[in-house]
Amino acid sequence: VMDFVPGVPLSNLKAELERRGIAVEPGSRAEQAFGRKLLKSLSDAFAVMLFEEGFFHADPHPGNVFVMPDLSVALIDFGQTKQIGYRFRRELAELIVILSECGDTEEEFERVARLLPRMGTEFLPTAHPLCGLALALWLFDTSRKDLPGGYEANELSPKCPATDCSAFDSDFVLVTRTTLLIRGLAARLGVQWSLTKAWREQALATLRGDPVGAAKGPPEAPGSSAPSRFLSRLRTLWRRP
Repeated sequence: VMDFVPGVPLSNLKAELERRGIAVEPGSRAEQAFGRKLLKSLSDAFAVMLFEEGFFHADPHPGNVFVMPDLSVALIDFGQTKQIGYRFRRELAELIVILSECGDTEEEFERVARLLPRMGTEFLPTAHPLCGLALALWLFDTSRKDLPGGYEANELSPKCPATDCSAFDSDFVLVTRTTLLIRGLAARLGVQWSLTKAWREQALATLRGDPVGAAKGPPEAPGSSAPSRFLSRLRTLWRRP
């Protein structure tokens, strides 16, 4: 079964906006507003797939993400998908809840240190004791600039916590592809974005065993009227050929 998706690939979004005469200055409030709308829609979509369905799109590169007229996202090309079991979903949910409340305490370090090996993550013998907590924060919270243990959020840095990992479970590898896409988008748009906060309600619902669809995501942060007017204009222009 095939459906037509009335949108534009994320990889072509800038060119399409320019074609329609929509100027978005880098770093502007309009770009921030658009970026947050895009990141929320993408985060909400993956929250449903990961926590509620356990079956998710495992190849989320920008060419497979379409931005639709209402500024929501549509994922295409489900040639690579992954089904994750209930136990892994609960472990992921537990990790998200811990990180959403993270204050870099000893208790949090110990909880993450116990949890990550159960999820199939192993570390080099030379890794700092806080590597697990640093890695989890690096993957799921792009708003964090400083990481525990002297690690750095820059993925190209030799102090990136991923350099001290020796093994990842296959389920976790494909989940992190999703988080890295969202992380890259947030960095490109200059938006501080925390998946731990975006996914917290769905994670809590999973741990409670709530029925599918019962969880509600966090409300959108209130913004000024200027970004709202821009988004309204963008939706109107988007519908024009």
